[in-house]
Amino acid sequence: MHSPEVQEQVLQAHPDLFRRHETGRFATLAVHDGRLDVSSVVDAPFGAAFELDTDQFTPVSQWRFDPG
Repeated sequence: MHSPEVQEQVLQAHPDLFRRHETGRFATLAVHDGRLDVSSVVDAPFGAAFELDTDQFTPVSQWRFDPG
């Protein structure tokens, strides 16, 4: 759901929690024996190990859902 740039940041910052999907098209949770390793999230301030550029997102006041 996020841009390739954000997905790459997440993969780099939290390799214990995320992995690249088998198709190579997107980041997905890395589940091992039914568990998630959240070590990198716990170690990062507020759970983020990088500064997210929020200018790339549509402001809520301008966002519209298109069901179709």
